[in-house]
Amino acid sequence: MIKALLGLFGEYRTFNEVIPQLKGLDKVDVVVSTWTRSSYDNKKGEITIKEDIGNEDICKYIPNIKKIFLNKPIHSFPKTEWGANSYYMYYHWKRIVNHIKNIDEYDLVILHRMDMISNWETILENNWDSDTLYNNYGPGDDRGRFIDDWFIFGSPKVIKKIVKSIDLNDPFFSEPHLPLGSVIKEHQIKLGKIDFKLELIR
Repeated sequence: MIKALLGLFGEYRTFNEVIPQLKGLDKVDVVVSTWTRSSYDNKKGEITIKEDIGNEDICKYIPNIKKIFLNKPIHSFPKTEWGANSYYMYYHWKRIVNHIKNIDEYDLVILHRMDMISNWETILENNWDSDTLYNNYGPGDDRGRFIDDWFIFGSPKVIKKIVKSIDLNDPFFSEPHLPLGSVIKEHQIKLGKIDFKLELIR
């Protein structure tokens, strides 16, 4: 069996609806990085805000969780025409990858949005190239624009290289998808595609 670390990241949002639908959580070590405050639209189009999210909110759904990073909302990222959504995701990636001391002991590191239903557990049934980054879209066009940042996985070596190359002070990293393509090309990282079912539950 592959030894894997599953990093759930992003808005707490619909966590309590999503997590019960994810399979295989007992087969991996799980780490969560989220905010202490989260908001989302309900069916009526109203904004619901949950404040003071704590460890107990998460552990009641994932009792065997290894680490939880609860981060205060950040408002200091550079503002660009794309906003700062990508920065927020990459911030969580860095929290997970840079603060898990034993990350090199894993065969795979999986980064998965918290507000997404998927069949992620199917990747545990296969052997994967340790020099390849995998996602749901593959290489994309010549500029590497279509690099999925909802769900990626690879060996610790590959994931650490990607995360280290993301500069949260650089406005370029605010644009969705394109910065990851540039990092992949710059470091000559192989990109693999996996057929994967996913749906965001906002």
